[in-house]
Amino acid sequence: MRRNLWIRITCPILILILLLIIFWNWDWFIPVVEARASAETGRPVSIQHLHVTLGRTIIIRADGITIANPKGFPAEDPPLAQIPELRVEVAALHYLRHQQLELPVIALEQPVISLRQTGAETNYTLKLAASPSSSTPPKLGVLLIHGGQASVKLPSYKADFNLAIETRPAPADSKLFTGGEIVVTVKGTYANAPITGDFTGGALLSLRDAATPYPVALHLQNGTTMVKLAGTLNDPAHFAGAHLKLSFSGQNMANLYALTGVPIPDTPPFSLTGTAVYQDKAFRLQDFTGHVGSSDLEGTIAEAPGEPRRQITARLTSKRVDLTDLAGFLGGTPGNKNTPARMRRPRPSWRRRRTVQNYCPRRRSICRS
Repeated sequence: MRRNLWIRITCPILILILLLIIFWNWDWFIPVVEARASAETGRPVSIQHLHVTLGRTIIIRADGITIANPKGFPAEDPPLAQIPELRVEVAALHYLRHQQLELPVIALEQPVISLRQTGAETNYTLKLAASPSSSTPPKLGVLLIHGGQASVKLPSYKADFNLAIETRPAPADSKLFTGGEIVVTVKGTYANAPITGDFTGGALLSLRDAATPYPVALHLQNGTTMVKLAGTLNDPAHFAGAHLKLSFSGQNMANLYALTGVPIPDTPPFSLTGTAVYQDKAFRLQDFTGHVGSSDLEGTIAEAPGEPRRQITARLTSKRVDLTDLAGFLGGTPGNKNTPARMRRPRPSWRRRRTVQNYCPRRRSICRS
């Protein structure tokens, strides 16, 4: 009797376990994952398929992820994000030992991001759910992006350009990028002018490390304006500081407003090279050399907090200055003939030199007296 009772109890359990193994489908958990992701991002999130591989490192793969636009955006607009495949690796043993979530790898395969603007509303401003202050943030490893694309259409910036995004290992001989890098190329229009360029930054997840400077390199051409910079940012999430070697040139400094947001008067063609330093909310452009029109400038310009307005201090030297080049800074128009002409160190006239030197017609040269 006891044997028959044991068989009657265990057989249904074994059959149920076997059926679960045969017919188990992780897609059953999609509604739960979608609801959690939608609550975290404040946007409808949908997933087509979900796969989980169990082991010491749990591998979770979600296919066909879509993050929708907020309400009010045209239905024909593409969604904010489409990710054909997202792979997340979870260190299970680390969690059991330390009660902290560790994600060694987060990989996105061919993600497509579409940044749009309708009126004053943008589709990329997310209302992220606040995490409890007592919760321990996850320990993140590397973020990998393969074949990423982004399109940007923002009428208020007169911008319509595309981005290609890729992560890759850092070159073996690189001194600036040592922990992997992200490469972004851009092509399209910005401020109604053609824009092309490429950006290289350090490993994306290192942005969270406030103690380690984040390396950057940028080469950008917007219309006739060219900008190059290379250096490091301190705690870029809060922009605590920067040390950058930069150079820029173009037909008119006023065109820099579209890139920097700083209004600058009209100028003739210019070029400038120097070091930009930002620290303690103060900006300094030091040891720079350059030309504005036919005038040359070098020195240091510093901007610091002050009351009632920010203070700007400049120490400039020049070997040749044409005030018509700088008329925009003085309230005039560059090249205006009414602006005083160039100021430079006076050279001796021919009559003055004639008192100590004589011209020899036969030798066609100056003869010492």
